[in-house]
Amino acid sequence: MRAAPVAGLVWRIISRDGLGAATGSVNQPAADVTAAVGEITLMAPYVKTSGVIDRKRVTDAIATLERSGLITPGLTPDSVVDFALAPTG
Repeated sequence: MRAAPVAGLVWRIISRDGLGAATGSVNQPAADVTAAVGEITLMAPYVKTSGVIDRKRVTDAIATLERSGLITPGLTPDSVVDFALAPTG
């Protein structure tokens, strides 16, 4: 169930030059293609194609959401990820 969304994200990260055509033509005809390419470009350093989920990456993501005011402080990595089941490298 997780493989298809991850594969799609990886394709978008790898194929940023073709993102404009893919985004603007079928999925979102009114989308701002420049903004979409910018978002994907900014995400690229945070995406690992291996699908590995580690505690540091989850901690960093939570901190980013807290700093942005998108979530209230107090969420922990263990409350959102079962690291015993998470893919490892």
